[in-house]
Amino acid sequence: MERRASRGGFTVLEVLVASAIFAIVSLGLVAGLVLSYRITLSNQLRDEAVSILREEVELIRERSYDEITPALNNGANDCEDALNGKNFVERQVGNVKRRFGIFLTVKEDSALEIKKVRIEVCWRERGNFKSVSGETLIAKD
Repeated sequence: MERRASRGGFTVLEVLVASAIFAIVSLGLVAGLVLSYRITLSNQLRDEAVSILREEVELIRERSYDEITPALNNGANDCEDALNGKNFVERQVGNVKRRFGIFLTVKEDSALEIKKVRIEVCWRERGNFKSVSGETLIAKD
């Protein structure tokens, strides 16, 4: 009995090796895409927090000297307390509503009639507490 020549197909072993290589490369690509998504979301959250910070600075600057007090915190003791329901805003980031806490620290220099206002905007990202802050000075008219 004569054996016929192969038609040039792949053996089962070659197909399995090729499949394994493809799977490893695909997993690497998926891991890269997931990392890219996380970094993008983190940047979007930080950008939104900076936007809120700018808005809050402008709102503070529009107020009179006497209106700027720690009472603007609605009873929050720190930014995390504000985030948990005392003084927060919700914004749409990454197709999901996200909560950002806002906390103000007011220091008054009575001699110079200036108030230094520190504004902190905080949020939770993958279980971690994050924040950005800025300061502005308000002088008595």
